[in-house]
Amino acid sequence: MKRIFQLSIVAALTLSAAWPAHARDSKPIFPIAPALEVKDAKEKLDGSVKFYFGDQETPKVLTKLGTDVTNQKTNKFGKSDERACNWVFLSA
Repeated sequence: MKRIFQLSIVAALTLSAAWPAHARDSKPIFPIAPALEVKDAKEKLDGSVKFYFGDQETPKVLTKLGTDVTNQKTNKFGKSDERACNWVFLSA
């Protein structure tokens, strides 16, 4: 009887560890200006690089440096949607 109880506990733990996680797959959209005003942005961005978004007019491009890819995922635990989005934005 003790052996069956132990096997039941092991089976229950194994099944609970294998339970699938369900991530939220929403795409909230926040304005860029407030993201550039947060404390983290002011610490990471020194002003030596200018950013242009959307339909803003840009000066003539002197040197094209290429493209890069970033990971747009973040650990949102304990953060609001906007704060997590700002973190990913600044990481990129």
